Amino acid sequence: GVARTPEKQVEYLETARTKARLVNAMIEDLLLYTKLDMKQLPFHFEKTNLAAYLEDCVAEHQYEFSLHGLQLTFASEKQEPMFVYLDKERFRRVLQNILDNAVKYTERRPGRVEVVLRETATSAIVEIRDNGRGIPPEHVSRIFDRFYRADPARKTSEGSGLGLAIAKQIVESHEGKIWLTSRVGQGTRVMISLRKC
Repeated sequence: GVARTPEKQVEYLETARTKARLVNAMIEDLLLYTKLDMKQLPFHFEKTNLAAYLEDCVAEHQYEFSLHGLQLTFASEKQEPMFVYLDKERFRRVLQNILDNAVKYTERRPGRVEVVLRETATSAIVEIRDNGRGIPPEHVSRIFDRFYRADPARKTSEGSGLGLAIAKQIVESHEGKIWLTSRVGQGTRVMISLRKC
C-alpha cells in the first residue's frame, strides 16, 4: 500500500531494478573470482599490438568519463609496435576494474586519468594514473586483497570489493605483475608489467 500512485510505483520499481542489477554484478564478480582462484577459467592468448589495443580500450571509455567530468587519455612512449600475449577479453576486465575505481575516487575537477604505455628491456609497462584523492599508506599493501576497501565509508556502496583482486588474478594468469603507488591528495598510479614477445 506504499506505492499508491503511478509515479511512486515507477520509483519503487526503478529502485528494485537498480538493486537487482547491483546484486547480479556482485554475484558475477564472486563467481569470476572463484573460477580464477581455482584456475577453472580458460584463457585464449593471442599476440597483440598493445598500444593499439589500449588505444581502443581508452576510446571505449572516454564518453563515460566525460559524463563524470573526467578526462581520459592514452599515450605511448614508443612509436614502434610493442607486442605481448593477451587474452583480450579478460584483460579488458582488468582495465575496466581499474578505470571504474578511478571514476569513483577522482572527485577533483579537472579530473584526469592517463593510461601510459612504456617499456623496459623485457617488459611492457601499462600505467594508469589519476589525480584523485589517493590511498593512505597503511592501505596500499592490502588494496589487491579480496573484499578489502580502503575507504570505510564505501562499504555499503556499489561494488563487490573484488575489482582489484580480480584484476590481480587476471594479470598473474598472463604471467604479469600488478602493483600501485599512491599519495593522499595527489592521486594513484597502478602499474601492470607484461612480458614482451
